[in-house]
Amino acid sequence: MNRQTSCVSLFAVLAIALPAAAQEVTNLPEGTRQSVGLDLGLQSALVTRASYARHFGSGQLYGRFALPSASMDFRDFAVEAGGQTTALASGNWKVQVAFAPVLRMTKNDVFTANAHKSVAGLRVACDGREVKGPNR
Repeated sequence: MNRQTSCVSLFAVLAIALPAAAQEVTNLPEGTRQSVGLDLGLQSALVTRASYARHFGSGQLYGRFALPSASMDFRDFAVEAGGQTTALASGNWKVQVAFAPVLRMTKNDVFTANAHKSVAGLRVACDGREVKGPNR
């Protein structure tokens, strides 16, 4: 098996085996301190998620509230609060660390369920803006 086939096979296995997670791709203007967002997407159902973030330096603290959209039911929701910051940076590249506790609740005629979990992760990102230095 050649190197290209090995890499494609590894990528396919990881893409199938790992759950997908959307990343925020908005490049906010320099100096932005706060942001508010509203997302709509597929998770276990059609989900609407509202978020607020407070930015400081290279990090942020945020809160999110998610609610299924197909049939709005305030007994079925998720709340997440967390933070992320840049651990390493070089030129346009940076490695960010993140941590967030998550609370999910669902209630219907048959049962009531609560779930508590913590999410932690590393993200490698490339900022597409040109790095301006003293010699440029």
